[in-house]
Order: sequence, then C-alpha cells, then structure tokens
Amino acid sequence: MNLARSAVEYILTAGVFSSVYIPKWCCDSLWAPVKRMNTPIHWYNIDEHFMPVNISPCKGDLVIIINFYGLINSKLQDKLAQEYPYLLIDNSQAFFSLPQQAASTVYSARKFFGVPDGAYLYTNYRLSSPLDTDSSYRRFEYLFKRLDLGASEAYEDFKHNEEVLSKDGMKRMSKSTQAVLNGIDYKRVKMQREKNWAFLDKNLKGMNNLKKAMPPGPMCYPFMCENGNDARRFLIGKKIYVPIYWKDALIRLSPTDLEYSYVNDILPLPIDQRYTNEDMRTIVQCLEGYFG
Repeated sequence: MNLARSAVEYILTAGVFSSVYIPKWCCDSLWAPVKRMNTPIHWYNIDEHFMPVNISPCKGDLVIIINFYGLINSKLQDKLAQEYPYLLIDNSQAFFSLPQQAASTVYSARKFFGVPDGAYLYTNYRLSSPLDTDSSYRRFEYLFKRLDLGASEAYEDFKHNEEVLSKDGMKRMSKSTQAVLNGIDYKRVKMQREKNWAFLDKNLKGMNNLKKAMPPGPMCYPFMCENGNDARRFLIGKKIYVPIYWKDALIRLSPTDLEYSYVNDILPLPIDQRYTNEDMRTIVQCLEGYFG
C-alpha cells in the first residue's frame, strides 16, 4: 500500500462494518478515512497496558487497536483476537512485530526507513478491482535534501509532501519505494535498534516512569517523566529531535485521562539504525544533566 491510512480505507471498503471502535489517543490521519466514508465511530480509552477499556462492540463492528510503541506483545494480541472477531491491528509503530493471523494488520515503512511513503497490509479481505500503483519518485527529493542540507532546510518540502499525501487515494506501493525497501538489511536494522534501546534502558530505567519490556526492533525508546513537554523542549534545544504523539488527540481527551499524560509526558527518544552508542550516551548525559 502507499500509506497506512490507505490500508485502513482498504479494510473499510472491502469489509462491511456497522461501526468502528478507535482509541481516542491516535493520529488524525488514522480515522480520516473512517470519517470520509461516514462510518460511525466509537471512541475508547486505553489502560496502562495500552489495552481497550470498557468496550462492547456488536456483531459487525470493527475494532482498531494501535500497537503503541510496539508494546502490545503477541500474547496480548492473541487475547484481543479472541475477544474481537473483526480486528485491525495498527502496527505502524511496530514494524518488526509479526502479523496476527486472526486479524488484519497494518505496517508503516516510512516510520522506520528512509522512504517518503509505503505501507504493508496483511488481511483476508479483498477488493474486487485491483488498485493503481503509486508513483513516488518526486517525493524522494525532500529526503535527499535533508541528507545534503539538514532537516530544517528540508522542512517545508516535508510539509508539502505530507499535504500531497493527505490528498492521495488508495494505491499500491510505488516501484521506487519497493526498490529501496528491498535493499535494506532488516536483520542489521532490528539489531541496532534493539542495541540502542538496551543502552538507554540500562542507563535511564531508574528515571523512566514507563517501564516496559523491549519489543522486537523498537521504533523508539518511550521515556516518561513529569512535565515531559519541558524536557522535550530541553532535548530539542540540544538538537535531539523528540516528537509528540499525538497532540491532535488532546481535543478528544480529558486532562484526567491516562492518555492525556501519555501525550504530554512520553518522550519517544530516537534509537533508529543511524545512531551509535555515542549518540545514545549523549542522550543519557543530556537527561542526567536535566534531571540532575
């Protein structure tokens, strides 16, 4: 698929669902296709294990589960598949987690690798007509610009790319994106991400309010602390980019909701395959200095 949101749209189009259950804590792009197709939405909260709280879907309702930071392990996914016959697991943050056989599963390539688009969908649902193949060679320009000139110089190009993608429909993954992904050493990528997680966890676990076991090939190291946005700004000032997942969800959340603190206080520390032990040591030293 060209995008994870397209994979969601594919499921909604190929299946016949009465309504959809979606976690309040999600990116707006996830539920955009649901809204566009006028499918009724039931918003739900999650608990400290990132599992749904108090939902009772009826027959024909689709339940979407986000595998936050890859922390919903295979045993929990098996439990979910037993509870909900119509299940879609969004593994956009868990590229190296295996697909759940009894559910549809979505993966995002661009959250883990240097591609401007690309997603995978494992499902038993099928559309009657084949999808067109995407064309993405123009979208690679901002990635090359970022490599040559830095992230700040390429930011406007990135925003333009996101705007173009938001208007793109369901398509198959482009040949150029496939070619790049086919050339990746996935074993090395997974190993380096796990090595970086282990380094941060060894040094930061005592300060981390979110103590979780390492998932396979993690997207980031989720570090939770009080007044997380202040710490986030501090790290960004030290040129350590720490995103926020997802600020646009706050409109659906109450300050008393657990997810409200997750949005503001979890710092997704970078651990991807580009980074070395020295980079991880710098992050540790910055946080140790900050909390001093």
